[in-house]
Amino acid sequence: MDDTKTTQPILAKYVGVTRQAISLYATGQSTPDIYTIQKIAEFFNDSFDYLLGKTDSKQRDYIDPRAQLGLSDEAITNIMDFKLNPNELLILNALLSNYDISEVLLSIYNYHDMETQSKAGLDRPGEEIIEDCKNYVHEKTKDTYEVINNRERTKLFLFRAKEKFSQIISEISIEAEMEKQKQYSENQALDIEECKNKYKQLRGVEAEVAPPGEHKVCLVKGDYFWKHGQPKIISLWFKVMEGDYKDCFIFYTQRLTTGYGISAAHNFIHSLNSDINITFGENIGNTFEQIKEKTENKEYVLEYTLNTDNSLSFIIKNTL
Repeated sequence: MDDTKTTQPILAKYVGVTRQAISLYATGQSTPDIYTIQKIAEFFNDSFDYLLGKTDSKQRDYIDPRAQLGLSDEAITNIMDFKLNPNELLILNALLSNYDISEVLLSIYNYHDMETQSKAGLDRPGEEIIEDCKNYVHEKTKDTYEVINNRERTKLFLFRAKEKFSQIISEISIEAEMEKQKQYSENQALDIEECKNKYKQLRGVEAEVAPPGEHKVCLVKGDYFWKHGQPKIISLWFKVMEGDYKDCFIFYTQRLTTGYGISAAHNFIHSLNSDINITFGENIGNTFEQIKEKTENKEYVLEYTLNTDNSLSFIIKNTL
């Protein structure tokens, strides 16, 4: 509470308990129930797991990427801020999509590792890595590089990191990256349109779609479809439960054409807390039925955002 300069009476009023109860929670003399913990987490915009001591990450939206990628809150914040500048996001996407970026990162790590060893006066051979790096330098400069000590080795790694990074930068095609983003958003729009067509076939009326924003929703249908020669696609249909867009729909879709696509679909479905083991195989239809059954009485806070490239992003922020 000190971090946000919040007084106990204000928090008590929001949570719906007495000030004395909040005082007991703060001093560890009493333990709040699950509902109260959730309300406290909402008030401070902290993650549920943070209050339970399961994670060091306070930010609710960042729990999944931090767990999956091992990145800090600061790193994820910076990455998400790139959305504010589509040009920077374009370059970041191109860099991370390049297979050779791992060599740059490894060379930077080896450079710093060798630098540390050198300052400590230690000798750390790593002959296979050094030999590989020497061959790379020779290939680029035609020079034969004699390695005498760790300080010389650091120069090798620094050279390799710079050269590889320069190569990656020179290979970036802004036009190609823009075309990729355009294609992704167009495919997503086509897939959502397919969901709307299916809805019309089932209900006989056009689906009213909620605009981007944060909505309280429930899951009403899961689908898995493809046409001959076309990619496999999963879709989840959410119905808005309250507010100005009550009874409108939100259609989540994901193409299963890449490892990332499969991972993104798996993680999004997992965020529904259905406790169902998900595999995208022949029995996916039965899996969706199980998910629907397990989530029948659950409601979610779903945030979906229109990105700068006109694609849509979906995040399950809370299970109610």
